Amino acid sequence: SLHCASNADAIADSLKALHEGDSLDTVEKNLDTIGDRASGDSDHEVEKAVKDLDQAVEDYNKAVLDGDTSPDASRIDAAAGRLKDLCGS
Repeated sequence: SLHCASNADAIADSLKALHEGDSLDTVEKNLDTIGDRASGDSDHEVEKAVKDLDQAVEDYNKAVLDGDTSPDASRIDAAAGRLKDLCGS
Protein backbone atom coordinates (compact mmCIF):
# COMPACT_ATOMS: atom_id res chain seq x y z
CA SER A 1 0.00 0.00 0.00
CA LEU A 2 0.98 3.62 -0.39
CA HIS A 3 1.05 4.17 3.39
CA CYS A 4 3.29 1.17 3.83
CA ALA A 5 5.74 2.29 1.18
CA SER A 6 6.09 5.70 2.81
CA ASN A 7 7.25 4.00 6.02
CA ALA A 8 10.57 2.91 4.53
CA ASP A 9 12.32 6.23 5.23
CA ALA A 10 11.06 6.39 8.81
CA ILE A 11 12.19 2.81 9.44
CA ALA A 12 15.64 3.52 8.02
CA ASP A 13 15.93 6.73 10.06
CA SER A 14 14.97 4.88 13.23
CA LEU A 15 17.54 2.14 12.74
CA LYS A 16 20.25 4.62 11.83
CA ALA A 17 19.51 6.68 14.94
CA LEU A 18 19.55 3.61 17.15
CA HIS A 19 22.80 2.21 15.79
CA GLU A 20 24.51 5.60 15.94
CA GLY A 21 23.56 5.95 19.59
CA ASP A 22 21.24 8.90 18.99
CA SER A 23 18.53 9.75 21.42
CA LEU A 24 15.80 7.16 21.78
CA ASP A 25 13.42 10.11 21.37
CA THR A 26 14.35 10.16 17.67
CA VAL A 27 13.52 6.49 17.32
CA GLU A 28 10.23 6.85 19.20
CA LYS A 29 9.23 9.88 17.09
CA ASN A 30 9.81 7.88 13.92
CA LEU A 31 7.85 4.95 15.33
CA ASP A 32 4.95 7.28 16.08
CA THR A 33 5.03 8.39 12.44
CA ILE A 34 5.09 4.79 11.25
CA GLY A 35 2.25 3.86 13.59
CA ASP A 36 0.13 6.78 12.42
CA ARG A 37 0.63 5.77 8.80
CA ALA A 38 -0.04 2.09 9.43
CA SER A 39 -3.13 2.56 11.59
CA GLY A 40 -5.30 3.08 8.54
CA ASP A 41 -3.63 0.35 6.52
CA SER A 42 -5.91 -2.46 5.44
CA ASP A 43 -3.05 -4.95 5.68
CA HIS A 44 -3.20 -6.48 9.14
CA GLU A 45 0.24 -8.03 8.72
CA VAL A 46 1.69 -4.54 8.35
CA GLU A 47 -0.10 -3.36 11.49
CA LYS A 48 1.24 -6.39 13.38
CA ALA A 49 4.76 -5.72 12.11
CA VAL A 50 4.53 -2.11 13.32
CA LYS A 51 3.33 -3.31 16.74
CA ASP A 52 6.17 -5.84 16.91
CA LEU A 53 8.69 -3.12 16.08
CA ASP A 54 7.20 -0.81 18.68
CA GLN A 55 7.37 -3.57 21.32
CA ALA A 56 10.98 -4.34 20.44
CA VAL A 57 11.88 -0.67 20.95
CA GLU A 58 9.97 -0.57 24.24
CA ASP A 59 11.90 -3.62 25.45
CA TYR A 60 15.17 -2.02 24.34
CA ASN A 61 14.28 1.17 26.20
CA LYS A 62 13.46 -0.81 29.32
CA ALA A 63 16.82 -2.56 29.17
CA VAL A 64 18.58 0.82 28.93
CA LEU A 65 16.58 2.21 31.84
CA ASP A 66 17.41 -0.91 33.84
CA GLY A 67 21.11 -0.14 33.41
CA ASP A 68 22.07 -2.32 30.43
CA THR A 69 24.97 -0.47 28.80
CA SER A 70 24.88 -2.53 25.61
CA PRO A 71 21.29 -3.68 25.04
CA ASP A 72 20.57 -6.16 22.28
CA ALA A 73 19.04 -4.42 19.26
CA SER A 74 18.60 -7.61 17.22
CA ARG A 75 14.83 -7.79 17.87
CA ILE A 76 14.50 -4.23 16.55
CA ASP A 77 16.51 -5.14 13.46
CA ALA A 78 14.41 -8.26 12.89
CA ALA A 79 11.09 -6.44 13.33
CA ALA A 80 12.18 -3.59 11.09
CA GLY A 81 13.36 -6.06 8.47
CA ARG A 82 9.97 -7.79 8.55
CA LEU A 83 8.18 -4.47 8.11
CA LYS A 84 10.46 -3.49 5.24
CA ASP A 85 9.83 -6.87 3.57
CA LEU A 86 6.07 -6.43 3.88
CA CYS A 87 6.18 -2.89 2.57
CA GLY A 88 8.46 -3.79 -0.29
CA SER A 89 6.29 -6.61 -1.58
